[in-house]
Amino acid sequence: MELPRRFEAEPPHRVLVVGPPGSGRLSLATLVAGRFALPAIDIAAERGEHSEAAWRDLIAARVAEADWAMAGADFETIDLASKRAEWFVWLDLPVSACVVALCREAIARRLGRKSAKRSNGAGDASVWAQIKRVAHFTGEMGPKIISTIERERRNRTIFILRTKRDVSEFIARLPGISGTDDNPVNRGKPVP
Repeated sequence: MELPRRFEAEPPHRVLVVGPPGSGRLSLATLVAGRFALPAIDIAAERGEHSEAAWRDLIAARVAEADWAMAGADFETIDLASKRAEWFVWLDLPVSACVVALCREAIARRLGRKSAKRSNGAGDASVWAQIKRVAHFTGEMGPKIISTIERERRNRTIFILRTKRDVSEFIARLPGISGTDDNPVNRGKPVP
């Protein structure tokens, strides 16, 4: 896991979580939103049938808000969201982990254990479309994310999480999540 030298003592007001479908970006953004009392924004849920220009305008308006934890960013809007984010979290998980997560979610929906809301009710066709997006994500979005990170590295707190263990460690290091007072993050001191 690539972590900055320390978590900021001040809680962030704007957090962007990016990654392929199945990486858990919405779950992580929702958890961060709850931890820091931020509104959670799911880009995929807001996409709808907007034209590209209207879509950029919508995202520009959302990222102009004072506080948010945003899940996802697409090729057309990552530049807008990354310029305002204080924390940039990239879930750079292996393709296999994302595909397994998507399949598990699809099976759980079929068995009635999860609502179809997360797949926008599109059923199995949506799962196959998401698996295709996962397979192409690194080639399509990877270079854009890397250039964004390089450009914003000095201005943003950047987290690159490459495994589920990295994600668990990130969550454990969030201020107050561990529930212990001896967590250096809770005291605003640098984490080694």
